[in-house]
Amino acid sequence: MEYKTLRERIEEQAVSNNDLSQKEIDKDLEDTLQILKELSDESALYSTSNLMRELQIIRNGYEKGE
Repeated sequence: MEYKTLRERIEEQAVSNNDLSQKEIDKDLEDTLQILKELSDESALYSTSNLMRELQIIRNGYEKGE
């Protein structure tokens, strides 16, 4: 049976806590990146919609001879 010093046990616990914290941080980052991607997609759709609306207004203006 292997006996570990108190320092060794504390260091092992600190490493496992760091791993857990890193996993939580990674998960939070993944969630944040997904949210940013969704916002970017929505923003792109909104911008495209506005651009199409403006192009339609311009086209209508040319058709009317304005």
